[in-house]
Amino acid sequence: MANQPSIAAAPLHRDAVGSIAAHLGLWAFSAGLLALIYPWPAWSFYAWFALAPVGCLAKLSDRPWRLFWTGLLVALAWWSGMLFWLWPVTIPGYLGLSFYLALHWPLAMLIFRGLVRRWRIAATLALPMAWTSVELLRGYFPAGGLTWFYLGHALGPTGPSDSPSALLQAADLGGELTLSFLLAMTSGLIVDLLTRRWLRVRHRSAGLGRGRGRRFSRTIVAGTTIWLVCSLGALAYGHYRLGQSKTWQASDVVVAAIQTNVPQDNKNQRTEDQDAVDWADLIALTYQAVLHPKDGRRPDVVVWPETTVPRPVNLHSVEFARAIESDWGKLELLTYDQQIRELVRELDVFLLAGSPAAEGWRITPDAQGRYAPRVEDLFNAVVLYRPDGSIAPDAYYKMHRVPFGEYMPWIDDAPWLKTLFLRYLSPYDFDYSIRPGTHPVIFKLDAADGQGVLRVATPICFEDAVARVCRRMVYDPADGEKRADALVNLTNDAWYLGPTQRPQHLQMAAFRCVENRVSMIRAVNTGVSAVIDPAGRVAAVVQEQVAGRPRVQRVAGSISADLSLDPRRTLYSRLGDAPWWVMAALTALLATGGLLRDDGPAR
Repeated sequence: MANQPSIAAAPLHRDAVGSIAAHLGLWAFSAGLLALIYPWPAWSFYAWFALAPVGCLAKLSDRPWRLFWTGLLVALAWWSGMLFWLWPVTIPGYLGLSFYLALHWPLAMLIFRGLVRRWRIAATLALPMAWTSVELLRGYFPAGGLTWFYLGHALGPTGPSDSPSALLQAADLGGELTLSFLLAMTSGLIVDLLTRRWLRVRHRSAGLGRGRGRRFSRTIVAGTTIWLVCSLGALAYGHYRLGQSKTWQASDVVVAAIQTNVPQDNKNQRTEDQDAVDWADLIALTYQAVLHPKDGRRPDVVVWPETTVPRPVNLHSVEFARAIESDWGKLELLTYDQQIRELVRELDVFLLAGSPAAEGWRITPDAQGRYAPRVEDLFNAVVLYRPDGSIAPDAYYKMHRVPFGEYMPWIDDAPWLKTLFLRYLSPYDFDYSIRPGTHPVIFKLDAADGQGVLRVATPICFEDAVARVCRRMVYDPADGEKRADALVNLTNDAWYLGPTQRPQHLQMAAFRCVENRVSMIRAVNTGVSAVIDPAGRVAAVVQEQVAGRPRVQRVAGSISADLSLDPRRTLYSRLGDAPWWVMAALTALLATGGLLRDDGPAR
């Protein structure tokens, strides 16, 4: 026995995960797990430990530069695969965005490495601090950020078959980042546990003694205790919040959402004949939804998807067109306006119509000196038509525009750069920029029997993927009061390839319902149109049986519901992302201060 070498005396390489193969392998392991947690296949179980492999790598590796560039390569491959649905919009933009987003993964791991190696913070806390801070950062910057593929989204529903998660309810405390933090914390605890024996042997072989080991054990106990308190607390809180569903009331206002199935080519390369066909299909779907509802309940409100009306029909545009009709002839927008008015009068319904909007109409000459009606500002809008055929004076203009899709950021003062961007980064070859709206608009909708009024805010397109935008719509920032009972999302997801983008868009929409405790109904061109309750449950979707199986994407149909009214207000509505910014600032200070300290051995 005396001749057998002890474990503590065994020779140990300075960096047991130092090879390039080990770095790439552990990065790829985490990337593979992360790919599985989003639709499809949406195996959310893997989200609990998806960051553990790369967390172990970051904690043990003595080669920060290698950690960075191997992570960048793997992350670039991951983002390029997960964002493949952006190809039809802009290939150069898709590649540039993939590279930018790929930078965040190694950045998070370098921050994490600094926290555990230089400040001796347990991975149970250090990993969620680093990962969530970087998620917060990319959700705001640049140009409004990108909130897709947050770690916490894995806990959101993707269809009616998903029951409302108790853990999802914690989103009303701190938003979607609450779930990202909790999941990353679990991976951090696994990192602490997996590296415990290896680091104990390493410390002994380095002559660091038993004191370091005892401190290491205390860290494990503390981290485990914190994880148990947070996880069990979130679970208990979630069950408590789910139990409060008896406080909900029915709105008595039945809302029907129309799902069209119009290919994006019909919009990008539109012709009068194709517009006529698509318009006729939209009107037919509306008649079907109102006169022959599937559940037998006649809707009071109909919602059309984003920009289904081909021409501006906001009140200013209609009034201007009428004023000049005698001299300039009938503008095409008046034809659409007239048909919509006749439709709502006949069906006796409110109609929320997705439409372009224009302000600042005037008669001006072009380069050849020919005079014609022109507009100064274009918007992406929701216009409300009332049952008597009138238009509500206030339309909602989209506030959060999609960079490169609805405007070109940073280049308004550089015409040559704008021309370059339009040529290589844009889906169009002309300046298509729209102006942003300045404030939310709350539409008040009455039930046909006069027994109820529903107050709705109408996020357009990806606005339902941005928590701070929907929070601003539902809650009045002046007094924190709840000013909207429900969200009505109007979207066009026809742009995107494949089956994965639409269900993840639905998944993120469910978070908005929990964060603000409101219902949502979505009218989405090509799907997924759905009804979501204040607990994040997808109650129903537009679907069609194809070959004996339900299909929810690229089908036409309608869905209706009386949306639940939830009187509860949330902590997130009061604080927003402020607590996360405090945590991110602390993380940044520690990471920056760590650069001034010697990089001690991992513990």
